[in-house]
Amino acid sequence: MKNWIKMVLASFFLFALVPMAVYAAGDKSGKLTVDSNKVEVSLTIPEGKTEAITSLRLQLRVAAESGTMDAPTFAFGSSIGSSVQDAAITQEEGGSYLVDLILSGKRNQDIFKGSENATLGILSVQPTSPKYEIKVEIIGDLGESGKPVAQYVGANGISAVTVELEGTEPAMVSKGDVKVTGIALSPKPQSPLEIGDTLQLDAKVAPENADNKQVDWESSNNQVATVEKGLVTAVGAGTATITAKSKDGSNVSDSCKIEVKEKEEEHLAAPKLTAKPKSGSKAIAFSWKKVDHADGYELYEYNAKTKKDKLIKRVTNPSQVTFSKSYAYATTYSFRMRAFRNGEGGRVYGNYSSVVKATVSPANVKGISAYYKNNTSVSVVWKKVSGASGYEVYRSTKKNGKYTRVKTIKKGSTISATISHKKGKAYYYKVRAYVTGSDKKPVYGNFCTAIAAKVSTPKLTAKASAKSIKLSWKKIPRASGYRIYKSRTKNGKYTLVKKITKGTAQSFTDKKVKGSSVWYYRICAFEKQGKKMVSGDFSGLKKVKVK
Repeated sequence: MKNWIKMVLASFFLFALVPMAVYAAGDKSGKLTVDSNKVEVSLTIPEGKTEAITSLRLQLRVAAESGTMDAPTFAFGSSIGSSVQDAAITQEEGGSYLVDLILSGKRNQDIFKGSENATLGILSVQPTSPKYEIKVEIIGDLGESGKPVAQYVGANGISAVTVELEGTEPAMVSKGDVKVTGIALSPKPQSPLEIGDTLQLDAKVAPENADNKQVDWESSNNQVATVEKGLVTAVGAGTATITAKSKDGSNVSDSCKIEVKEKEEEHLAAPKLTAKPKSGSKAIAFSWKKVDHADGYELYEYNAKTKKDKLIKRVTNPSQVTFSKSYAYATTYSFRMRAFRNGEGGRVYGNYSSVVKATVSPANVKGISAYYKNNTSVSVVWKKVSGASGYEVYRSTKKNGKYTRVKTIKKGSTISATISHKKGKAYYYKVRAYVTGSDKKPVYGNFCTAIAAKVSTPKLTAKASAKSIKLSWKKIPRASGYRIYKSRTKNGKYTLVKKITKGTAQSFTDKKVKGSSVWYYRICAFEKQGKKMVSGDFSGLKKVKVK
């Protein structure tokens, strides 16, 4: 041990050998302040002591009342003005520790630095078990009153002072079960619940490190509201108090008041109805959005003039949201819908939807034909479609190719169209009818079957003699030639008499008329289109009697 330490300790030994000044307990105190596992050790200057205190000695004992621990540590405060700072820590019998604190400075090196108080430092206990209780106390010789003492040496290094200390109750450093100190329920309802409603409550437990955060839930009236794991279910009209209580024995709780009222009859919303015609069909497709709490729907045809409804469909499956029905071609209809719920006294209806209109498409075009009117135009003819507002004519160079609209007819009564047609060019034509819908947009029928434009039909005239029959006709535009057939009977087998390969030909004389007094003739023109011969329609039968 260094000499100066020996000198300091020797000065403390004099306490036992020479008379000492003893100060009774007054404002003098030794104080132990606990903060978690740390204990602050502080002293107050002895009353009446005017000279600088350069040395002192204080002893502490650290003992585990429960649990286990390792040796404590001590750190002197940075404000202590002392050259020597020593904390000797030794283990005693029974497992406690003695902490011997010695401070010593040079002459006039005041430990208290002119202040009435001095914080010597921080004692840190070292628990080694999850739960513990460690006692820290100031020990040493007791004064006349039985209180612990602190020993001081003045600046002259000779005068020794023993001071009885106040406020030296032992400090307890402990960690046991962390109990619940508070519970807060949320959300606390601001308005009544309706029967059948649910509300999830949350119980926030304090402190965060509580060992057991579980709570018991309880309702004061299960006929009004039940609770399970914080989920409140409203079951009957009235008032109930829901309580969450800690399960750790701390008896901490929080409650909220639940008011329950009868469920109000919900008014059914009006369905959002749409009605769309199916293109080329007599059907109208209806669809609507599902209405909450509805048991079904009723669809009506609405007469705007009489303001009356005609029920056309009652849907009893609440999940069904589509329906279709056929109506007359090219006709506009109005519809509306309402939802219903089945009640004890019958159906309870919601409001009607807005009135929607739908126009059924026109029927398909039939009876189409396309004949060359001359070398540069074609005449397309079809049968009138009932209710049609007009027609559209399309054509293509291939039967199954891409078609382009070449004519729009805006009168339903017009059943033909003359269309420019390049000389020598072959085209296919098709037509569809349309009707103007309730939204002023056209609603189309299906296209008719596409047909190829062909040469027109010659009209035969005949002049008979005893040995021959002369047939005549007018020249047919774009014709490459003609085929003439004959038969002895109207409904008999017709035989090719002549194939004429000049399109300019306008007559033919049949000299093979023996064997029958009556002959039936017919003729068709044909056009050569590439390697194909495209025939026109046959003329009507011409009956000729041989003279």
